[in-house]
Amino acid sequence: MDRMTYFYIGAVPMFIVFMLISYKKLRNDRSLRISSIITLLFAIPGVLIRTPEAAMLMGAFVQVVTYAFLRYLFKRKYSFEPTYNRMSWYDSEEGRKQNWFDVIVFVIPILLSFTIPLAVVILKAKHIIKTI
Repeated sequence: MDRMTYFYIGAVPMFIVFMLISYKKLRNDRSLRISSIITLLFAIPGVLIRTPEAAMLMGAFVQVVTYAFLRYLFKRKYSFEPTYNRMSWYDSEEGRKQNWFDVIVFVIPILLSFTIPLAVVILKAKHIIKTI
């Protein structure tokens, strides 16, 4: 398989997870568990395939797990769901102002979903991480 194909196959689930988070579809524990299981099925081959670029397949799993963890911390601190309105600091659906922790809950998972797989790609290319 072509090297860029792994990137495209890994980018599609990351984009889908991003859309689900943006449209507030992953706001309950059941949907987060289901999405983490589905994205884990993409992540396992990403780690096991010898080609370094295959690590991009784990990006969606990193995004879901990071979002779930930050959501848990947010709910523990504030006792309500995080929100993210991209155009202003006020969410009219929730009827409240956003704070920086709201933004962090949505931005950090996106950043980590690209940087962690890229770090694994580099480590696999330098033969630091051994594969099957």
